[in-house]
Amino acid sequence: MQVLFSRVVVGLGGALLIAVSVAQPAAARQPARRHAHVPRQQVSVGPPSPHHVAKRGDTLAAILRTQRLSEGELAQWATALRRDGWPVRPPAGNALNFEFDTAGRLAAVRYEADEHTDLVMRRVGTALRGTRERIAVRTTLARADFVVRRGLLADARTAGLPDAVSAQFSHAFGEDWGLQQVRRGDRVRVIYERRLGRGGRPIRPGKIIAAEVASGGRAQQAFLYNEAGRDAYVDAHGRVLTRTFLRYPVEFTRITSVFTEERFHPILREVRPHNGVDLAAPVGTPVYAAADGVVSWADRYGGFGNHIAIAHGDGFVTTYSHLHNIAPAIRPGTVVRQGDLIGAVGSTGLSTGPHLHFALFQNDQYIDPLTAPVGFRSTVRDPRRFQAVRDALRAQFDAGPQRIAAAKVDPPMSDGLRATTRPLQVTATH
Repeated sequence: MQVLFSRVVVGLGGALLIAVSVAQPAAARQPARRHAHVPRQQVSVGPPSPHHVAKRGDTLAAILRTQRLSEGELAQWATALRRDGWPVRPPAGNALNFEFDTAGRLAAVRYEADEHTDLVMRRVGTALRGTRERIAVRTTLARADFVVRRGLLADARTAGLPDAVSAQFSHAFGEDWGLQQVRRGDRVRVIYERRLGRGGRPIRPGKIIAAEVASGGRAQQAFLYNEAGRDAYVDAHGRVLTRTFLRYPVEFTRITSVFTEERFHPILREVRPHNGVDLAAPVGTPVYAAADGVVSWADRYGGFGNHIAIAHGDGFVTTYSHLHNIAPAIRPGTVVRQGDLIGAVGSTGLSTGPHLHFALFQNDQYIDPLTAPVGFRSTVRDPRRFQAVRDALRAQFDAGPQRIAAAKVDPPMSDGLRATTRPLQVTATH
């Protein structure tokens, strides 16, 4: 057996392949087969096209070859695209667009990664630089009205309401009005975000803006309302439908002690209950109110050091201990909202290191703040502002599905509908 020659091939990804041809005895030789090797992927390479729709099995390298790049350019672009996280095999149907400079050289590649984002790679001098660009999305309001005959989801689909919107019903109405309460004969009305992407193409719809389920003489309504940068569904009386509770009111690094009936106290050197949870964090880390409530204590409190207690109603109280400091605005009688800054992590009182001791009471009994099934009801801060939004949306319900007036919605209600005084066109399906 004799080695006749060897050949070195450098692949697109930089892999070094060595092909070795070996002479065989004449008796062992076989007729040469057609297609004795696997060629690199072949893609039709006609004139360069500014637009390419990926087909099943296409790779970025193969698609780049359709642009008739030199081997050096091909390697440079392929390496840059992989480095920037582009898919090696774009899903079938996704499009890539190519831009060329006046000399006919490839200057940019654009890929629609999803409904909202373009990945763009541009030539800047001799380098290639990648960016991510938002695709402009046009949002209007759409409406669907229907009577439940077979079932909520089936009748919603018949009325033209997208499944992605129907799936939001339980979130919009919260725990006070479950889907199991909807009965045959109930009337449902929904206003939601219809969203159009590039070229006016319909894309996944947005949020429910308002919904109503009328059953007999009772109607339950939910309105999406944005306050202090947060969205929440609110009933007609301004009460937030979703009950909330921050189980971790601080950005902690680790839990150093859990809620337990027996814990060896590191300072008192005795076993005693640990009626709370210790969340370790650096001194000065912000501490936030776990839920809406009224401050009942904000001062030193024995071994708890700087200590805050907040009453949330229905017998619930949260406490925050060993604080480095208490926020200046926090004093007994102060009304706080979930997420308000109330103090900072410290190590005051009986403490071996900086942490927050967080506790929860119900009717003067300690309960575990990390596992207790608890949520607190809140109300909007500015009732008049909310009523303006509610009344504008109610007007859309009352206009009837055949003729719906443009809704002037102010203030903002969702990420897709920021503050505006311009009319938002509402269309109907029924």
